[in-house]
Amino acid sequence: MKIKVEKLKPWTRLCDKLYLPIMFLVGGFKADSIQETHPWHIQKLNHQLIDAEKASPIFRGNDKSVFKKHAIFLFHMPILGGWRDYSIYEIDENAPTPFNVGWIEISPEHPNPSVFVNKLPIYERKIRLLDGSSLYQMAVFAVSKDGRQIPVTRVGGGKLGENKDSDIRLF
Repeated sequence: MKIKVEKLKPWTRLCDKLYLPIMFLVGGFKADSIQETHPWHIQKLNHQLIDAEKASPIFRGNDKSVFKKHAIFLFHMPILGGWRDYSIYEIDENAPTPFNVGWIEISPEHPNPSVFVNKLPIYERKIRLLDGSSLYQMAVFAVSKDGRQIPVTRVGGGKLGENKDSDIRLF
């Protein structure tokens, strides 16, 4: 079954550029903490489209930040106590790029799985995603440009502000 990831509207790229200094500020002036994800990048999907065999194993977040829940957008602001723990995911070296990354989320607010995909294309093989608090369980998946799900693996992790993986984009 193919997964149709919507194309970004032209105005979104302008908004992304305008948000860059704000994201630098809320990331605590750390280059590794600049997050690229904004509400206009997220697309909800039907959970039946996802092949669990090609997704990362489900895990529970363990971030000890101030915000345990999504709390509007504050959980994306490390300078205000937002989530800092992240994982690095990688697609196979033979998988095509660009690809899109998505996640399956189980939370206290929505005990049934919610599935989302980020519309931003990824041209590298790796991407960083925030882990979330212990209230959330999550699995990550990847979608090729032609709508096929491709295997993705968790290959590492870290904490925002350590400047350890600033060469890998943060969604």
